[in-house]
Amino acid sequence: MHQIHSFRDILDLPGPTFLGFYFISAGIAFVLAVALRYFLRFPAEGLQHRPNLDPYDVAYLRGGAPRMMEAALAALVAEGLVKVNRVDGQVSMHGGQPRGLAPALSAVCDLISENSGSMRIGRLINSTKKQAKIRVE
Repeated sequence: MHQIHSFRDILDLPGPTFLGFYFISAGIAFVLAVALRYFLRFPAEGLQHRPNLDPYDVAYLRGGAPRMMEAALAALVAEGLVKVNRVDGQVSMHGGQPRGLAPALSAVCDLISENSGSMRIGRLINSTKKQAKIRVE
């Protein structure tokens, strides 16, 4: 059996002995990595409540108010409440504004309605007046 005195001695081990050392070391490293990942994935003891975020909150956290307005506009288009003219980029209400919408959706609908029911996408997304209102709610 070889005695190991330094790291260079490990590299000088014969093939089968080195492979045995390598596989044992790799196994220990794998077990430690799995254990470390398991214990570090949980939040701290004091954080028992996870916040209930809607898609608009997540969009706001990802890119601020403009990203939240984009997410709200996309949801309204998907629901058929708003139509977008692909030629000139005008956004218009399609029918009335339903009740019970999320604050971000309601703010986008209000903004479109305040502008005679139609406005350009860029102006809608960058409307700081409604973004400030949504942040307060």
